Formats: sequence, C-alpha cells, structure tokens
Amino acid sequence: MDSLLRIAFIALALLISARINASEVVIPSDISVHLSAQPVINLEPGEPIVFTLTIINHGPQPVEHATLISSDFFDQIDLSSGGMDCPGFFLSVTDGETFNFNYWWDPTLLDGPLAIGESRSCQFTRAMTSQSPLAWPFSFELLGYYEDINPANNISTVILRRGDIAPTAIPMLSPTVMLLLAIALATTACCAFRERSRREPGGMPSQRASSLEANA
Repeated sequence: MDSLLRIAFIALALLISARINASEVVIPSDISVHLSAQPVINLEPGEPIVFTLTIINHGPQPVEHATLISSDFFDQIDLSSGGMDCPGFFLSVTDGETFNFNYWWDPTLLDGPLAIGESRSCQFTRAMTSQSPLAWPFSFELLGYYEDINPANNISTVILRRGDIAPTAIPMLSPTVMLLLAIALATTACCAFRERSRREPGGMPSQRASSLEANA
C-alpha cells in the first residue's frame, strides 16, 4: 500500500511539474482565492491551526486548469504536524540560490474543470514552530504563469500571531533617575561653557565689551 501511495505521489508531482514548466496560460474567467485560519492569535508552537483554502470561479467561462501556490516558508511550519483533506495538494522544495518550501494545490487536477460559479475548498492542519516570528504573514495565490481577467483577487493572506512571546518593551526611567540625568547634563553644559570662556582672551564677551567702553 505504501509503495502505491509513493508511486501515486510521484506521478502527481510529475504531472504538476509539467504544468509549472508551461508558458503563460490565460484563464478567460475571474478566479478568486480565499484563505482563512483558526486560530490566528495567541498561538503557541505546536498548537494546531486549521487552514481553509478556497478557490471560486466567478465566470464567465469554465476553468480547465488552475494551480495555487503558498508563500515561501523555511522553518516556520512544523511539517510533521497535522493532516489534510485536499486532492492535488502537495509540498515542494526549492533548493537553488535560496532554500524554501511551498505548498501547491491544483483543485482541477483530479476533479476536473471548475464550472462557472463553482467553489472548491481545501482544509489542512499545521502548527507553527518556535522559529516563527511574533507576527507571520502566510499566503496563497494563483500561480504566476496564470493570467485571469481580474488579478486583484488572486491572492489571500492570513497573519499568524504568537502569544508565547511578549513584545519587547522599552524600559522606563524613574522620575529620580530622570532628575539626576537632567542635573548631570546641565552640569556638563555649564562646565563646558566655563572652559570655553576661560580659554578666550579677555574673558567673557560682555567683559571684553565693558573694558573697551572704559578705555574709550
């Protein structure tokens, strides 16, 4: 059974790879992408997050093929966690100038064309790792080589916010410390002024002016 699953997965990856290498594909319809997640705040590493990814064909034509791709990620998602219920959903690895992962979903690969007004959803569960930042945007969008009639709704993003990391606070100075700091600054300025006046010939400017009037 495991061998059959591996063969099926390899065949699926090869088929989608062939589509990826194709030239630009024009979709004569308006495709919209929608991504949601629960929960999205006060997350802790290892906590399950349920993602729901939906694609809708707003028409005016059926859509033969459409593939969605996630934003790049590295170590923010625990790949060993959760599960999924999405035909045509798989993980890819990019190991070139940069190393990253992406999720791909082709809702038309196994279920055929997307009819006018039809929507299809994919639900998968994952968890964030301890390497994820305090707030992390995660997106899905229509693959770049597709061009539909309304690109404005081809991407959807959720912001995942951790709750186990407290935001870094700027330390506040007590009134006493602030008063001592002000006195120190004033003293430093006064000493600098006196030193400058001492080095100038004839003393302070007002003193030199008085001397000139007395000699006149």
